[in-house]
Amino acid sequence: MDDCSLIARLCGGELDVWQQLYARHREKLLWSITYLLERHSLKTQLAEDVAQDVWVALLEDRLKRYDPSRGSLHTFLTKLALRCIRKRYVNKTHRQRQDLAFGSHEPPDLHAEDPLIKAELTEFLEDLTPQESRCFHEKFMNEPAPASEPPISASNERVLKHRLQRKLRDHVDLP
Repeated sequence: MDDCSLIARLCGGELDVWQQLYARHREKLLWSITYLLERHSLKTQLAEDVAQDVWVALLEDRLKRYDPSRGSLHTFLTKLALRCIRKRYVNKTHRQRQDLAFGSHEPPDLHAEDPLIKAELTEFLEDLTPQESRCFHEKFMNEPAPASEPPISASNERVLKHRLQRKLRDHVDLP
């Protein structure tokens, strides 16, 4: 039975097919996760933990998002693993490095009333690329564009807004 049939049965409530799906992809997923961890200079002993995160995310809601027209289930699982690695390890390491770089400097005043909201927004903004940050400030905060830079094109704006939405969803753990 192919992966699509197993997924359809699993989404339909037939939990007995879970073992087949798990057994079919477990080893290959662990191998892919080990490769991804090495690529991000992380300990390969974390592979089991990341795999567990992937399987849990899959069972919680990600399985329903799988679209076979966009690639194999293994590709989907590998991308989900990469997302878990970035969320759990890479962004954490990146933030720790930024904390060291900023030292005792105060975060910028973002005009938020609640300190927790302010801290969350500051953390989110620190993880943006320069272009994403520029788009965020110009398009969402209505700040003027720098005179020295050309305006953001409409197509680039769409891409940047999409990436911002995705990063915000990941940051606040929304589906």
